[in-house]
Amino acid sequence: MQKFILSFLMVVFLLQHGVTIAQQSADSIDYNAVTGDIIIKPGANVPSIVRSRMFVTVTVNKKSVFVGEPVLVTYKFYTALNSKSQVSRHPQFANCSVVELPYNPDPFLDSFKGKPYAVYIIRRVALTPLQAGNLLLGPAYVDNIAELIKEDDPFHPEQYSITLSNQPQILPVYALPTKSKPYGFSGITGKFFISASVTKNTVAAGENDHLIISIKGTGNIESIGLPAIRWPSNTEHFDGTDTPHIQTDSFPIRGVKIFDIPFLAKQPGNVEILPIEFTFFNPSTQKYSYIQSDTIKLKVTEKQSTVETFDAIASVDVTNRKYLWIVAAIAIIVGFGLLMNHFKNKKSNQPIKKNNEIAEQQEMIIPPHEIINYEFEEKRINNLNDSVIFFSEAKKLIFQTLENKFNMWGATEIAILKKLESIKGDTQLYHSIQSFLEAYNIAMFSPTQQEMNEMKILFQNILNGLQD
Repeated sequence: MQKFILSFLMVVFLLQHGVTIAQQSADSIDYNAVTGDIIIKPGANVPSIVRSRMFVTVTVNKKSVFVGEPVLVTYKFYTALNSKSQVSRHPQFANCSVVELPYNPDPFLDSFKGKPYAVYIIRRVALTPLQAGNLLLGPAYVDNIAELIKEDDPFHPEQYSITLSNQPQILPVYALPTKSKPYGFSGITGKFFISASVTKNTVAAGENDHLIISIKGTGNIESIGLPAIRWPSNTEHFDGTDTPHIQTDSFPIRGVKIFDIPFLAKQPGNVEILPIEFTFFNPSTQKYSYIQSDTIKLKVTEKQSTVETFDAIASVDVTNRKYLWIVAAIAIIVGFGLLMNHFKNKKSNQPIKKNNEIAEQQEMIIPPHEIINYEFEEKRINNLNDSVIFFSEAKKLIFQTLENKFNMWGATEIAILKKLESIKGDTQLYHSIQSFLEAYNIAMFSPTQQEMNEMKILFQNILNGLQD
């Protein structure tokens, strides 16, 4: 059936363009416009005919690139013959990072040098050169069994085996210009935007806060490192995390890298985190670009302690010093009693000790249930204006809640969702979470205010459902 459809489409394509293969080639062949078969005449050069109607190509979207500049590379298989074809070996790439891009495996009709072909995309990748020089785009190999019709025996098609590959290409890769290169440039190429915020703009002294830095755009996003941060003297910061979110369904590749750095302010007062700077090389303008975030203003209030102060403890100690001899006497009596009881019940205590050890081990392997202040977390996340931070924080809280609900600490998201799906009565909640995750994957990179508002409502409904 597939052979018939392909032959029919080829005939339609030929009739629309008013040409035939026989008119375009000096080979000794005819073309059957009814069946779509090529008829080989006696004495024809069969290998030449097959190679002229089946071949592999490689194309790039740029004639040259800079180090760190992604380039789109596409391998295609063209055929004007009925055949069984299979990719036997993919090309290898050196001195570059490789990101596989999706493509439609179904054939489409196209022309090459005036001739019609059925075309298959066999590989589509984004290559990012890591060093200057020549980037080799090697061959892809396709094994074929072509079916040929001979003029002197048209009822017994002949099969012809051949392996085809493209001609390797060289892509020039240029080093980044040294002129006007900014001090501290980290080698990132592309086009980016930066934003920074804190999770709480008002915080008590000594209380943890988080600085969130987002760098989004197109380019080698995964290679972006944490920008320099000019921390105020009144703060103390800790090791943070970085999370890349890459969108590979189109080219150029888009995405965002999010840095989350915990910190605290030591003393009450007003704190300012100066703009965070980031530089990159823009290959479109062939110039270095400088961007920075806004200044972050933070209000630090007095530390609120719920425990006794050292002075209060010291005061109690002095006041009750005269009673210390009573405590010592009680300790001696209790110790003597325990010693006598030990010798008396030594044998009976051994199994009890063993049982206690087992109980302690069982307690140790059960993670503590993390208490979540939902009212506080829901308000904090819904007040976030940056869409990327909102989606990240909301998703994190949803799965943290599910982990506590099912006692599945450290489990994968897939395992947690399967558990939720298996519980009767939670079907609506399961579908709500699935809808949120779908919106998370899409809106993470191209959000609108309407999407954010809808997702905040959905997020609120999910939290309510999880707490029922």
